[in-house]
Amino acid sequence: MNKIEKKHFDAAGEMVEVFATRLGENRGVHPETAIAAAARMAGTLLFRSFGLDTSKMTPGAVVLSEDANEKGPELVNIVVMMMRQYGLQPDKDKLANFKQRGRPPTLTVLETQELLEADLTAVCQKHGLNSEDGARSCALATAFLIRECAPQIGLEVGFHVATFGFIEGAKTVPRRK
Repeated sequence: MNKIEKKHFDAAGEMVEVFATRLGENRGVHPETAIAAAARMAGTLLFRSFGLDTSKMTPGAVVLSEDANEKGPELVNIVVMMMRQYGLQPDKDKLANFKQRGRPPTLTVLETQELLEADLTAVCQKHGLNSEDGARSCALATAFLIRECAPQIGLEVGFHVATFGFIEGAKTVPRRK
């Protein structure tokens, strides 16, 4: 895993604000939607770093790539690292049940991108982050959202939503900018 630096944490803090203001009403958000959105956008930023020519691909189509298989797990590792740093210990039995993902997010992957990508790209540019570094910051924001939403949905549900969101974002043709 590449080094996480202060700039990643700074950008992550601003990304959390984007999620809170764009997804919520009076800063209240649907937990699974917020976590899924952050994870999907981390995956989307990671996908964009692969440099694939998507001009002839349909946005929303699934793309299986070796890059996603190699780099995608880093996003999960960032969440695991942050959960440890936060002192959060998931229940291993609940963690083993991957079907436990709470209520479905209220946005699709493409709707999430349309709503959030411009703001998140601006945050990345402000902090001098390329797409891959932006994905790391978004994964940090995802971990923060899991921690904040755990009292409502459970730590394990948040982790499952995030893991699935990372995969969705990293393996889905993004919308055209």
